[in-house]
Amino acid sequence: MKRVLTILFAASLTVLFAARSGGAQVVPPRSPGTALNFVDARLSEVIRSLGLTLGLNVVLTDVPDKRITFTTAGPVAQQDVSAILESILESSGLTLIQKG
Repeated sequence: MKRVLTILFAASLTVLFAARSGGAQVVPPRSPGTALNFVDARLSEVIRSLGLTLGLNVVLTDVPDKRITFTTAGPVAQQDVSAILESILESSGLTLIQKG
């Protein structure tokens, strides 16, 4: 079975499209945040991906070798990604330790 690990980043940067008239049209992003879709992904890869999404340096120790599947209905804010990471860790008997 092929593993699928997808993280979609909804850019918070404004995208500019050149209009035919020579001007520029500003198109704001649909939703700020990150949509998450992990299918049969290794727990360690999910933890690492969510940590990097949050801008964290990630060190993993004693992570169970198991796979998880979860998806969000739409983009989630960064503080919600943090809560999702903590929930995943807790449900796997792991702890998040932040230093610095």
